[in-house]
Amino acid sequence: MTPAGMLQDASGVVMAAGGVGLTASALVDATKVFRGGGASRFGFGHIRTAMKPFEPSLAACGIAWEAATLARWINGEPKADQSRALKDMIRIGVTPAGLTPAGVLGAPEAACVKAVAKACRLDDAALTDLVAAIAGPGPLIDPQKKLLARLDEILSIEIDAAFERADQQYRNASKVLAGAVAVGLAVWGGLLLAPAGLGAGAYIRFYLPVSVLFGLAAVPLAPVAKDLASALKAGADSLKPAKAPAKDPA
Repeated sequence: MTPAGMLQDASGVVMAAGGVGLTASALVDATKVFRGGGASRFGFGHIRTAMKPFEPSLAACGIAWEAATLARWINGEPKADQSRALKDMIRIGVTPAGLTPAGVLGAPEAACVKAVAKACRLDDAALTDLVAAIAGPGPLIDPQKKLLARLDEILSIEIDAAFERADQQYRNASKVLAGAVAVGLAVWGGLLLAPAGLGAGAYIRFYLPVSVLFGLAAVPLAPVAKDLASALKAGADSLKPAKAPAKDPA
């Protein structure tokens, strides 16, 4: 076989592998239609674990925070929007609508503030004064404004880190699952393409290893399959001998 022919065949193999990889990834993504979100739930445990210290304030916000956050996570909203929504729910839960007649926080609100102060490693008394000032009629003083800004920064860092860890696990787990599906599709395709009458031993020695390698390469190749196949085709075209110019009949 000529080098040009080999490159042409390689281009076809790459496109086929890319198609199998895209199919496997689409099948994995389609599992989100199942109850609970399927593969889309991968990584959400990191968010749930990171929010455990803030559960008192999340419970006090009056919103089913886990269901709301999971819905956004499965729907694939931008991580910045998901992080901001979760931070807002913590802020709502820790900020009371008003104070007791004595001008202090009630027991539930004080418990939420204490939990947030511990989770964010802030001074309990200072944060309590800040929350009381937010609920009160007067403006915040400079130290309270600085503490509020620090609270927002810490919450953003903690929540963003949780979403980054969750997203990393989701991507890695989805690729592993898609690879397993791609291997299954490749093995199935190998069975269909194997010559009639091929014995089980010959299939296991020759067709099965090739099918498994094809499936393992399919998912990583999927995003670049078109560009790589085009490059191989261009290389094959450049190796073909140039056609001789047609003779002038005159």
